[in-house]
Amino acid sequence: MKYNEYKAGLCIMPHELNCIHDKPWVSRGKNFNIKVVEVYYPDQTKYEVRIEAPNIERAQFVCDLIVCGINVVEGQCDFEIRDLVAKPLHVSEKQLFVTNFGEIQIQNLFLIFDLVSKASFRNFYINALTKYSLSVQLHSNAWVDLDPSLSGANIPVSPFPYDHLRYGYSIIIAYSILEELKLEVRASTDKPSVKNRIMNPVVRSDLEKRLIKANINISESIVWQRRGGKKSIESKLDKRSTPAYKEKASWSYGKVRDHIIPLTDAINEVSWIRSKIASHKVGKDIKVLSVYDVSNSQHLARRLILECLGFWTKMKSE
Repeated sequence: MKYNEYKAGLCIMPHELNCIHDKPWVSRGKNFNIKVVEVYYPDQTKYEVRIEAPNIERAQFVCDLIVCGINVVEGQCDFEIRDLVAKPLHVSEKQLFVTNFGEIQIQNLFLIFDLVSKASFRNFYINALTKYSLSVQLHSNAWVDLDPSLSGANIPVSPFPYDHLRYGYSIIIAYSILEELKLEVRASTDKPSVKNRIMNPVVRSDLEKRLIKANINISESIVWQRRGGKKSIESKLDKRSTPAYKEKASWSYGKVRDHIIPLTDAINEVSWIRSKIASHKVGKDIKVLSVYDVSNSQHLARRLILECLGFWTKMKSE
């Protein structure tokens, strides 16, 4: 297949190139390549991201996927689709919006390029990355806003219906990512997800097998944020089943009630919130959905995307 070359609207600062051992650097996806080239201008040398693709539509697909990859790796909405636009090489710099990643401190650029290249070979990974961007575009909080030592103990529940619905649909989309990855809770009337106030062992075993098959480390628990006073949703969850908390987070104190919980229980809780609180005709409980409920569901989806694709451990080691 013959490839043409397109600008991606991205430049990389020289210090970002320290992680490149093989030059020229290329990441190969399905029907495209992403590469970094050294371009000489009268006033300076730039390291530009170029996309090799059969046509501009495929090049724009790659730009969109890069945006999704950035948002997944960063864990928040840093860019929206079409913030990056593929352009033919003859387009002048004045016509091209160039994002200088060094100045806005986006890290792990080459990891992002490898992530989206690997994801491009499976439609369900493409869908998962895209859905994550849709979820965080509806709502996301910067990590600094979720850090209780920096932002305070609790972000209050919003008084506005628009926010409640936005939170709910962010959670619905985040859970649908688990469905794309085939890591959702599979329950029915005859096989309920909770039995005798614990997660049904048959349902848990089935989920664990699929998690292990997807290369997920089920022994690694997940941080679950609980802030402020106990909400009605928590009370209903507690009545439904015995809380699955393994231990308090080391920073928990007062209104910060964060815990560490098993991965399967986290998936089961988001499944319940999606089905009983956020979907269908909404009831009064949607009024107590908080930014922390959204953050929990998005963090869960993000971890599973990265771990399925083999990048979770790499991210933690950075």
